[in-house]
Amino acid sequence: MWKNLVTAGLFVGLIYSASWAQTEQDALRYSLFLPKGSSRSLGLSGAIGAIGADMSNASGNVAGLGLFRKSQISITTDLYVSASRSTYYGSTYSDNKVTAAIGNGGILYSRPLADKKNPKGLQFINLLVAYNKVADFNKRTYFQGRNDSTSFLQPWLQTLNGGMGSDFYENLGVASQLFLQDQATGQYFAFNAPWPNFTKNQEKSILGKGSLGELNLAGALNLANKLYMGLGVNVQFLNYRETAVFTESEVQDDVTDFKNYSFEETFSTRGAGFNGRLGIIYRPVDLIRIGVSFQTPTAFTLTDRYQNKMTAVYDNDANVRAESPEGFYRYRMTSPLRVQGSLAFIFGKRAMLGMDYEYVPNRSLRFRDLNGSMLPIVQSIPTLLQGGHNVKLGAEYKIGLLALRAGGLYSSSVTQASSGNPISLWGLSGGLGVRTGSGFFFDFAYQFLNTSSNFWPYSPFWVAPARIRQQTHALSATWGFAF
Repeated sequence: MWKNLVTAGLFVGLIYSASWAQTEQDALRYSLFLPKGSSRSLGLSGAIGAIGADMSNASGNVAGLGLFRKSQISITTDLYVSASRSTYYGSTYSDNKVTAAIGNGGILYSRPLADKKNPKGLQFINLLVAYNKVADFNKRTYFQGRNDSTSFLQPWLQTLNGGMGSDFYENLGVASQLFLQDQATGQYFAFNAPWPNFTKNQEKSILGKGSLGELNLAGALNLANKLYMGLGVNVQFLNYRETAVFTESEVQDDVTDFKNYSFEETFSTRGAGFNGRLGIIYRPVDLIRIGVSFQTPTAFTLTDRYQNKMTAVYDNDANVRAESPEGFYRYRMTSPLRVQGSLAFIFGKRAMLGMDYEYVPNRSLRFRDLNGSMLPIVQSIPTLLQGGHNVKLGAEYKIGLLALRAGGLYSSSVTQASSGNPISLWGLSGGLGVRTGSGFFFDFAYQFLNTSSNFWPYSPFWVAPARIRQQTHALSATWGFAF
């Protein structure tokens, strides 16, 4: 059953009700990670690879943990407003969703080992146990427009008349009496003329919930305040649920018997995976820090659950409802490795500037069944996905106990330009922090993210896409104590 690939995040409906937009949206969701982390990290747009001394380094360059000189405990709370604006057949609509969550938290133990007789030796060993949110999947999207030439049902009708059909898709149209069979020819038909060439109101709502978070177990060393090395083991937890409803209805009484129908899809993905991280930061002079980090591919074991429903309403107000079986599938997914290079300039105790570049070879994404055999969709990945490039820039300036921060980021599309729907993402952020002499600290940050994409409610051979702009406003606050 191809449905298992829907929630794996790649090619929704390649076989049933193909939707290239969902393909790209899911690829973006699972391939283009922008770790949330602490408020300090968020205010710098995540450009802390070589700056270091932040718990969020456990999800990036783990060597940054070696720059801590005190133990620390902290927690970060986030508030997200995900806003979408869509245009479909000339009609524009907006929708939004508000979500609160824990973005980061943990405890770091720092043990000084400096020997006054050997200042070039091991200075500190730091150990961390923390939670970090890697991605937030909460969204609400809605679009609506009038289509006078094609119908959502046409690709299904074509599939049925080709001798195929699925209990999750086409057969629901038969069970809800949207499709009738000519007993003489054996062919299926939907309605009499002028169907499908009449004005229909088409609308779709999508509600997504969930996140990808990870438990970090990491350690780092400080050698002579020149070389910092870190190693981490991480367990990631994926939890995603989506409900999508497509509705098609008459604007006027153009077709005999027909009023409207709705097709509802619900699916969820839950599972866990693990990876490892290795990082190095070198400080040739006090002004400059150079960092390199590597994350292994993440090996997930995932479970998909899914069910579809069709409800049809006719002119006599008859309401016919059909449900698919409950689908269940377990499989393995291996996400790509990640390589990052970082550069930071430290201007005394007053200011710092950080730059990170990350490369992700998305075409190495793999799906396997529990026996280890590759799923057929893997053959299409090289022609649909491309390597991702993530660039981050952040700056901090201190005035007494106050630190002011700003940053920006850009992530290239994970989909090939030939898909007709490349998606890139950019964002801006700002924040501030306060450190007290007693060890208490507070950080606050705001981040804005923007991306645009096309979304086809059914096969692009039959329908024009909805143009969707997705924007996320994130507010983040971190409270902590250094001791």
